[in-house]
Amino acid sequence: SAEVEITNYDEDKLPDAFTLHVKQLATPQINTSKSVKSNDTGIHGGKYSFAIEVNDYSHDFSVNLPNHSSNSEIFSEIANTINNAGVGIRAYLSSAREGMCELNIESIRSGSPSGRNSIFSIYDTQTPDSVQTGLAAYYHLNATSQRPGNAIFEINGERQESASNKFNLNQTLKVTLNAPSDDSFL
Repeated sequence: SAEVEITNYDEDKLPDAFTLHVKQLATPQINTSKSVKSNDTGIHGGKYSFAIEVNDYSHDFSVNLPNHSSNSEIFSEIANTINNAGVGIRAYLSSAREGMCELNIESIRSGSPSGRNSIFSIYDTQTPDSVQTGLAAYYHLNATSQRPGNAIFEINGERQESASNKFNLNQTLKVTLNAPSDDSFL
């Protein structure tokens, strides 16, 4: 399904009646950590640094974890650090099963940039002296659970793609794709 709104009443540019068939919505990239027991003590305390590369730009992050932090506390600290940076990535905790938690890291932008399989990647840059494994490696933060994908739709039977679920048509219509549909509409 989709919504269409006229944004410019220029009759010369308004398209004739058309059919729109939504095959697939644009999706963001989502990385999901390994599932861990929420209240168990996580990785050793200390200063950890990691980077998130977005659009070929590397953004450095640092968290200072107290000893004996639980996995959910560690995930919350990582999520807050990422969310406060404003780099086009958001992070949030989820629970797949009772007593377990995961950290989800998601691109704000959807679509597959230039046909690439990822929008961002995460890697460790520093660990405390006594620890050999960083946060990204330990919790599998670079494990992609959903690759970014473009919206795929047909206008009058012609296949189209868009990195976003919102686009302009003929500079006169704002189209918002809401859900895949077997039906076409005018």
